[in-house]
Amino acid sequence: MKSIGVFIILVFTFLTTINISAQGRKEFLVFDGLFSASGGSISEEADIKLVCNGRNEYLKLDKETGRFQIRIGLNKSCEVTFTKKGFVTTSVVIDTYCPSDRVEEGFPDYELNVSLKPEIAAMPYEIKHEIYYNDDFYNFDFKEAYDKVANREMKTYRELASAKKNSAEELARLEEEKRLAEIKKAEELEARREEAKRLKAVEDSLAEVRKAQEKAEREALALAKSEQEALEKAKLEDDLKRRKELEEIERQKLLAEEKARKEAEDKARADEIAKEKADKEAREAAEKAKKEAEEKARLDAIAAEKAKKDAEERAKLEAEAAEKARREAEELALRESKEKERLAKEAAEKARQEGLERARREAELAKLNEKEREQYRKDSLQAAAAALQLAELKAKEELEAKKKAEREAEELAKKNEKEQERLRKEAELQARKDAEAAARAKEEADRIEKIKAEERATLERDSIKKAEKEAEERAKLEAIAKAEAEKAKIEAQKKAEADSLAKVKAEKERLELEEKAKREAEEKAKADSLAKAKAAQEKLEAEAKAQMEADAKAKADSIAKAKAAQERLEAEAKAQMEADAKAKADSLAKAKAAQEKLEAEAKAKKEAEEIAKKKAEEEARLKAEAAEKAKKEAEELARKKREEEEKARLAAEKKAKEEAEAKAKAEREEAERIKKEAEAKALALAEERAKAKRDSLEKLKKLEEERIQAEALAMEIARKEAETEAKFV
Repeated sequence: MKSIGVFIILVFTFLTTINISAQGRKEFLVFDGLFSASGGSISEEADIKLVCNGRNEYLKLDKETGRFQIRIGLNKSCEVTFTKKGFVTTSVVIDTYCPSDRVEEGFPDYELNVSLKPEIAAMPYEIKHEIYYNDDFYNFDFKEAYDKVANREMKTYRELASAKKNSAEELARLEEEKRLAEIKKAEELEARREEAKRLKAVEDSLAEVRKAQEKAEREALALAKSEQEALEKAKLEDDLKRRKELEEIERQKLLAEEKARKEAEDKARADEIAKEKADKEAREAAEKAKKEAEEKARLDAIAAEKAKKDAEERAKLEAEAAEKARREAEELALRESKEKERLAKEAAEKARQEGLERARREAELAKLNEKEREQYRKDSLQAAAAALQLAELKAKEELEAKKKAEREAEELAKKNEKEQERLRKEAELQARKDAEAAARAKEEADRIEKIKAEERATLERDSIKKAEKEAEERAKLEAIAKAEAEKAKIEAQKKAEADSLAKVKAEKERLELEEKAKREAEEKAKADSLAKAKAAQEKLEAEAKAQMEADAKAKADSIAKAKAAQERLEAEAKAQMEADAKAKADSLAKAKAAQEKLEAEAKAKKEAEEIAKKKAEEEARLKAEAAEKAKKEAEELARKKREEEEKARLAAEKKAKEEAEAKAKAEREEAERIKKEAEAKALALAEERAKAKRDSLEKLKKLEEERIQAEALAMEIARKEAETEAKFV
């Protein structure tokens, strides 16, 4: 009992003095320790086993020194078991589930030293300790104080050892208490895991809300900044563009006139070349389509003729096979009939000879005793009558077999003739259908090609007319544009001031609209931000309510976190509003400066007159470009239409080719099927002939056996008669 007092020593020390931020581990926990037994070193019989989530895991163990190291990943449930034969087993259950924000700070390496003590009276026992994440300590720790667990387990062990010899019932009770305690521990451990998962889900939701809020704020700031930058950039680009346009318009006008002249000449030449090319392509396509249709019709006719010949050949072969089978059946029936007649004649002749022989013997035995002669005569007459009856019965059976064979041969011949006639009619019908389909396909192809040729010719004529009409309209537009340019030049001085003022007014209205849209966007962003904050708050309050029902302490923590999050969101929303107000003021100041600058520019009369003049020239240039664009669009439309027609023609040709190939394939498959059916029928007929031959041979064999039996019976009768004759002699 003395060894119980020093039952087990387990030291679990957390080295919290280590600088976590510098050396902390974020992916797993590390436990370094010393494993010993009875205060000494371990031996080869000692062992450490690590099981995580039902699977054995690797660990380092030096059995000479007893030093070991265990690495356990986060969010796992593991059990470390220290064993040695003859010593009490010690297990440490380690639950590594913890909050996600705590993981980012990292964990230190822990020290775990275990020393085993001998068993009491060879009675095995195990003590379990549990390590889990403690929110109060913000670190991993024992679920229950080690000394408390050790004292309780030591007491239980002593009671079990003491009661081992006294009471089996007490032992069972203690074991049951221990089992229930372990079940309770397991349930508490599972509850802690579920609570940890729930808290982690709440924290993840808060993190998502924070991220969404931050993203919305960043996007709002980026949008305001990008709008301001875009406004400034547009203003600078507009100024630069106006200066460049003043320099470029005159040069572009001269280039446009020269370009229009050259393009008109080039287009005339290109139209002529395109027309000749289109006519040539149309003729070639029509000729090609016609040749292909004729070739297809020729091939279809050849295929139909071949299918018809194949069908006729198959029908002929089947007729020959049926005729041959009929002849063979008739010959076999004839041979069987002749053989039966021969056997009947032989049996009758033998019976006649035997009757004469019996008459001779009866004459020779006339001198015998009357009573014996009468008995002998009766026996001979009965034997002769039996032999004659047997011969008549055999002759009757042979005659019936012959008639049956003849009927079967006639039925088979009729059946073959009907099948041949049916196949011949089907082949003729299929050939007619193929020829008609080929003719219809050729007619349809010719009709489609004729329609396409007419459409292409019509399209070409329309394209030429349209191009000529567009050229005339373009010339008219150019003349009108020149006249309008001269007129606009005269009116430019009168209109310049009004246009400048109108432009200033329009710019002012645009800035006011932009300012209004910006205010609305800011108010919407603010409302969205407040709505998100309110939704997050409502979600946190709902989770806090559920958490209060489960655990009062968790509820208080969740409410505190929700309140802090709400205060932070309100502060961020306030900061955003201040930033938006500042951006709004800056935008108004810039808009005002831009307006003043535009008003100053409007006062420059000379610049306004120049702008008006160049504006008129620009309008003339735009009209010329619009006419040119319309011309190109018409040409592109005509080109696309030709391409679509070509695609449709190719698709139709491809479809016709595929249909022809499919039809030829179907005909080949049908021919193959008919061939296989004919072969199967021929094989069945051959098998029937072979069976009939086997049956005939079997019948002949049976008749031969009956003949031999009749001869044996006759010999036996003769032997008896000879014995009787010898007796009387």
